Amino acid sequence: RLVGQLDSQVGQTYVIDFYASPSVDDDDHVEGRRYLGSTTIGPDDLTFDVQLSASTQPLDYITATATSLDQAGTKARRT
Repeated sequence: RLVGQLDSQVGQTYVIDFYASPSVDDDDHVEGRRYLGSTTIGPDDLTFDVQLSASTQPLDYITATATSLDQAGTKARRT
């Protein structure tokens, strides 16, 4: 279960993609190695509470990307 909030513009719709990685890289960054799933949030509420079907390991790092959707529902930009 992943619970959180996107700190961005209310009034936009976003797709949040989640990834898992077992470790950090040499620069202390976490790069998602395994795709876990996604959820769509907005335009009035930028919080999420999602149960993804993909499993994770106890020490996995979880990362996410947010992509805004334009009015036609297509991906416009990553934030």
